[in-house]
Amino acid sequence: GRRQVCVCVYMRFLGLLLIARLPFVDAAAARGALFPRSGALTVAAELRLGANALTSAEIALLSMKLRRECNVAALWSDAVPTLAEVCKEQATAATDFPGPLPVVFAGAASEVGMAVAAGASAVVLAPANAAAEALGVDVLWRVSSAAEVAAVADAGHGSGTFLIDGEGADVGDILGAIPPEAAAVVAISAMQADNEEVSLGRRLAAAGCRSLLVRGACVGDDEDVAYTRFVVGGLTSKMSSKFKIDGATGAANGHFGTSGGSLLRDSKTNWRRQRERTMT
Repeated sequence: GRRQVCVCVYMRFLGLLLIARLPFVDAAAARGALFPRSGALTVAAELRLGANALTSAEIALLSMKLRRECNVAALWSDAVPTLAEVCKEQATAATDFPGPLPVVFAGAASEVGMAVAAGASAVVLAPANAAAEALGVDVLWRVSSAAEVAAVADAGHGSGTFLIDGEGADVGDILGAIPPEAAAVVAISAMQADNEEVSLGRRLAAAGCRSLLVRGACVGDDEDVAYTRFVVGGLTSKMSSKFKIDGATGAANGHFGTSGGSLLRDSKTNWRRQRERTMT
């Protein structure tokens, strides 16, 4: 009766209070989201909006769609204003499923403090910053050689998380230098010719990589969500060399000619972003 109603109202009030007190994503979730206990490969997407200036509402919509539709493990940005809008939107999913995604800041070291204040779950730093004071969030160490891995480990961060360029000539040597108790995120570039990012990512996963970052997955155009969904599916699918693409989505975005439905193909997409890059 009345008592039950009062309890429900009180619990609802507590829930609203909790959301108000936690405006941003839980920083402790970053490493756990990138490296789940299941050992499954995870894929993060970078928002590199650049010249495609989006409004706050458009960034929020993109953030929401990436969380709900694309199965990404985290979102990355090198711009504090973009990161702040994404963090705000992700926080609105505190009581939803899927819940908030970690948001990683990969911009200038001088802006790390602002990014953390804006709600970043983790930040990317260079080995030169290994002696920096604790920031209260996860740190990913951007390394480009085995020597830099050793320098970070010698500074007391040997059990941390490293960020590696998956397209570098010495990626194998760097991965081999990562301490056993540490973890590594390997970055690959979006929209390569013949979907080489998918092939490369799958080779890295076969070699033991557990977390990938797709750099430049989202640039603020109308292909962002469709591409992110495609690349995450291609990287995590258990199919060998073919990837399942929704024909209706492809037709709507001009990627390939089809009347709709699902299509299994050798994944030679024709994204408008690629075409425009070729013409310039």
